[in-house]
Amino acid sequence: FIPEDLAPNFEQPFKKKTEIAVEQIVTPLQLPPGAALTVVFDSAYYGGERVVAIQEQGHDVVCRYKSCNHVSPVGEVWSQRVDAFASTLEYEQTTITVRGKKKTYRVGSEIVEIEGVGLVKIVASKTADGTIQYYLSTDLGRSAAEILELVEDRWNIETVHQEADAKFGFKQY
Repeated sequence: FIPEDLAPNFEQPFKKKTEIAVEQIVTPLQLPPGAALTVVFDSAYYGGERVVAIQEQGHDVVCRYKSCNHVSPVGEVWSQRVDAFASTLEYEQTTITVRGKKKTYRVGSEIVEIEGVGLVKIVASKTADGTIQYYLSTDLGRSAAEILELVEDRWNIETVHQEADAKFGFKQY
């Protein structure tokens, strides 16, 4: 990864981290038939074109979805912000194990359409303090609990990156 402002110095086009991941990890991986791969990333890296690129290779995506992004009920031509849509969902209590501890959320989920992406499952999760986060999965059969577990597992990786940056100065590389 080369920061956007430094890319011209290296005579390289700027590429986002998820673009690099698709090009240099997901595409060359060439999994055997029947093997499943789910790519998990944060909302900061969401892009419908990257989700489609991963789906076209036969893989699924789970990622955070910003509250200002739009979804459409299946078969409808209008869209609305995901946070407004999520206010219409029925929520139920779900408990998952995260890093050896039980965490409980109130979750609602629904299959919706996203323009340029197609059908996805949206999961809205409310924490005990009232914070609501939104996630999407291209695997429509995956449960809300499984989606939350994947997102929480991804946070383990984020923590390793933060520690490496803070303690070893890896951010500059």
